[in-house]
Amino acid sequence: MRYGYRRIQASLVRQCVWVSGKVVQRLMTQEGLLAAAPKRRRYGFYFG
Repeated sequence: MRYGYRRIQASLVRQCVWVSGKVVQRLMTQEGLLAAAPKRRRYGFYFG
């Protein structure tokens, strides 16, 4: 499962590890971790 930096930071705070969001982002890029990307929604047009 892919986690974003906010979710990782929140889990670290629950473990009483205080790290800024930018530090988490930097560590993720160093480790080659990718954040979850939102799914693209197709354009839908409804003729009512």
